[in-house]
Amino acid sequence: MPTQRQLEAESYWAREIVTPELDWLGDELCRRTGRPATAFGSKGNAAHLNGGHRSQEWILHSQYCTNRTYTVQPGLTAEQLRHIAAGDWTPGDWGTPANRALMVVQTGRLIAAAKAGRLVGVRQIIGTLDGHTVIGYDVATGQTFASDSSHLDHWHLTFDRRQMRNRALMERIVAIALGEDDDVITAEDRLAMARSNWQHGLAPTGPDGTGYNMQDHVVRTEFGVADLGTKVNALVAAAAADETRDRAALAAIAALANAGGVDAAPIIAAIRGEGEASRTLMVEQHQAEMASLQKLHEQQLAAKTAEIAALQAELAALAGASAGPVDPG
Repeated sequence: MPTQRQLEAESYWAREIVTPELDWLGDELCRRTGRPATAFGSKGNAAHLNGGHRSQEWILHSQYCTNRTYTVQPGLTAEQLRHIAAGDWTPGDWGTPANRALMVVQTGRLIAAAKAGRLVGVRQIIGTLDGHTVIGYDVATGQTFASDSSHLDHWHLTFDRRQMRNRALMERIVAIALGEDDDVITAEDRLAMARSNWQHGLAPTGPDGTGYNMQDHVVRTEFGVADLGTKVNALVAAAAADETRDRAALAAIAALANAGGVDAAPIIAAIRGEGEASRTLMVEQHQAEMASLQKLHEQQLAAKTAEIAALQAELAALAGASAGPVDPG
């Protein structure tokens, strides 16, 4: 194995880039958890002679590289060739039951998110789901693989080398790992929020401080359909246009009737009655559609309640198991 001085003597070492986005990921994890800066690692040392902790340029050209194909990708730009593409995070004190319990929870969150397609840009996750056994997960294939026992105490992410400037991806990782994203809100909270949204429709402000329609938000995020507010606004505009047109038509009918000495009132009343019946039917159909969406929403939330309860029970059991002596492997 080369020494650190030998590695640093090669020009490729100094050319490696830890992007501000990857650096932010580590800083933010530390800031939100109160962990020291050493809890996160990106650029590898003398123990990392291949893989994501090294730039692809280093892998292809360093005399010390031990695997010139692992984590190598085609079609990278000149800058992307120089990017470090891995991050390591130690959530607690190394080797302690508390750290192993955190590892179980955070590894589980990351792998579940990857399986759900929410971590596009991450290629590998390594950690532990039970505090005793290391698991490596290949995001693209869904296959698992073995890795060394250090991953009982720190989880590792290997990135797509084209994504190292993707700040949104780094933000998503922080939220998922720390349980701050939408999917880790309890089912009870989600149900209460959903019911309130449907009842009140309009919330004064959104998460970014701007006004927005909560009902639209629920429909978009939970059901993946078009913006309901835009649809409703279009219907309102169409109804207003119809009203203007109807008023003009009724005025013309009244003028013709009066010119011919005919009483226009019964005619106008009949036309207004037809229009009112049509509008009533439209409102009833809209209300039925909203009721159907609400029922579907609550059914989905009930299913999520059961799923989360089962996961919470499993995690509690795993955390309890981690509280005893742990074989470092």
